[in-house]
Amino acid sequence: MPVPLNASSTSGGRLREFARGRLPVRMEGGAVPGWVGTWHQVRWARSPGRTAVRVGVRVSLPSSIQALALAGLVGLAGCWGERAFILEGQVLEQLDADTIVVDHDPVQGLMPAMVMPFDVSEAGILDGVRPGARIVARLMKEDGKVVIDKLRVTGHAPLPPSYRQPEGGPVRPGKTLPATAIDVGDGPWTVGEGQGVPTVLTFLYTTCPLPAFCPMVTSRLQGLQGSLSADDDARLIAVTIDPSTDTRTVLDAYAQTAGADPARWRFGRLEGEALEALVGHAALSVVREGEIVHAIRWLVLDAEGRLIERYDDNGWPMDRVLSQLRTGAPTAPPGSDGTRTPDHEVPGPG
Repeated sequence: MPVPLNASSTSGGRLREFARGRLPVRMEGGAVPGWVGTWHQVRWARSPGRTAVRVGVRVSLPSSIQALALAGLVGLAGCWGERAFILEGQVLEQLDADTIVVDHDPVQGLMPAMVMPFDVSEAGILDGVRPGARIVARLMKEDGKVVIDKLRVTGHAPLPPSYRQPEGGPVRPGKTLPATAIDVGDGPWTVGEGQGVPTVLTFLYTTCPLPAFCPMVTSRLQGLQGSLSADDDARLIAVTIDPSTDTRTVLDAYAQTAGADPARWRFGRLEGEALEALVGHAALSVVREGEIVHAIRWLVLDAEGRLIERYDDNGWPMDRVLSQLRTGAPTAPPGSDGTRTPDHEVPGPG
């Protein structure tokens, strides 16, 4: 006899049994208190030797069941191999034809819940996808990057009311970053107006699991540190976007492992409104208190704290950034957004 799948039967054990095909399940139209959305004419029934699936129209299930339904229909993530993962979350914005920002749940076996941009393997995948859409998608991991190659919209919900950038928005080339004193361990380093030294400012967090993101940021900082001579008057600072995990002790240990020369390169820490304001000036949005969009940002600032250029990926040319630190040129066009490097020009680590 099939067992109804309802609010009292959605324990992890039962869901796992269902996913493995061991638990006969019957789901009928209706709404369950505390769940988001309703479902209509959805039934799973198991007979000896096979599982039959019948899906009706206008299915809008809670996210945990949506993922299982998608996995069941396409063969479950385990059948896709070690490079495939299931992503559930809400689309906050579309950055361009093939990139969306997703506020996502934990991705089992890959990363904790966070907010970050994802590229899609083909632009057509995003047809009909709008901010606010709830999605279930397949992530494929390759060469340290993850891309969405399958996506299904499962519902729609209002955007978080706190999804915002600070007043004034991102700082533009030629404009001065407001001064911010950042804890670097033995006192503050000031970035922005009056900083006095050409500076590269970037962001990361120490537990990032994606090699093409924060670990690559650290690798590029290592290369930049190694390329600067003793005569170069320049500083490098990476500020954590996860201060609750990245305590001062954690950052100091991370700096030592990375080989950061404390006279040149520091890992900084801010909290609360000060962190939100700084990341906002770097064009990183705040979704809710303490939760920041995880994207790549590099700001090259002259000695007065004016923005020379912002880079929105890890592919910036080393010689260009070295020139900018040493001479203040070349500069990005006034008012421009961040520079992105074409894929075929992205360098390796260092």
